[in-house]
Amino acid sequence: MIFFIIYLFKIYTKDLLRFNSVVVSSKNGENTLIKIDEKLCKGCDICYTICPVNVFKKSDEINKKGYFIPNPVNNDKCINCGLCLVMCPEFAIYLDD
Repeated sequence: MIFFIIYLFKIYTKDLLRFNSVVVSSKNGENTLIKIDEKLCKGCDICYTICPVNVFKKSDEINKKGYFIPNPVNNDKCINCGLCLVMCPEFAIYLDD
């Protein structure tokens, strides 16, 4: 059920992003780096499911708690919309300037 809601939300946000109504620009106008706190991440997969531009990919890395940590491999594609920040239930994602 939660993934169906995320899927609908992703479709809705893609329409909004097409018209640039959700995009949040960074302070200096450049893309920021997405960082994941491995101590907090529980591998829920919401971040790469919700991302409208597919910044995240599943990785083979496991944190100390035994969860697979997502890997932000496409930082250059990030549009700074903040969906990953808002949707992360553990607040493990942050943007680094």
